[in-house]
Amino acid sequence: MDSIALVGPRGCGKTAVGKALAFRSGLKFVDADAVFSQHYGSISDFCSKYGWDEFRRLETLTLEMICRSNSSGRIILAAGGGAVAHNQGEQYRSRNAKLLRVFGSVIYLLPYENLGMSAVILQDRVERDASSASMRPALTDITDPYLEMLSQLQQRDGFYRNAAHHTIYTARKSPEKVADGICAIIRKETAPRPVELGVPLHL
Repeated sequence: MDSIALVGPRGCGKTAVGKALAFRSGLKFVDADAVFSQHYGSISDFCSKYGWDEFRRLETLTLEMICRSNSSGRIILAAGGGAVAHNQGEQYRSRNAKLLRVFGSVIYLLPYENLGMSAVILQDRVERDASSASMRPALTDITDPYLEMLSQLQQRDGFYRNAAHHTIYTARKSPEKVADGICAIIRKETAPRPVELGVPLHL
């Protein structure tokens, strides 16, 4: 199995699915946001102190460091929610997308094709995540959490799709079931027959 990079919005399950993939494949799991926090402190505090532009610059350097240090091996990587889809500097966003596509198979996780339905599930997950306050700073000035999530999905969905080799609609499946589906996709990629990339799959 090649390296896998998981991308998608807050609450889509990158960390949980990534850990399940690592367990099934025997590969190391790396959470890019966690690596950033180890070096620079909490993302929320960092953005409040230094701003989003500086965070995006260092986020790109962090991703490059992770990929470089694992270039001779294979890992499961969970990228930050906005790494390939943010609007705080196209040069960083495009660098991240190109880097991840070369590094491994990029998988976009989203509950449903319908963004409104996805926003409901994602916001519910974020609200139930105790780490959200410190790890996930506000992205907009929108005060309604659901509307903020929907707004971000509408702005970023196209970027996620362009960066990813595959889009996976996870619905309310467990991380383990989603991981099994991704493993099946990767096995098909290594088979001796052509594989069509970029086709959304319902697990």
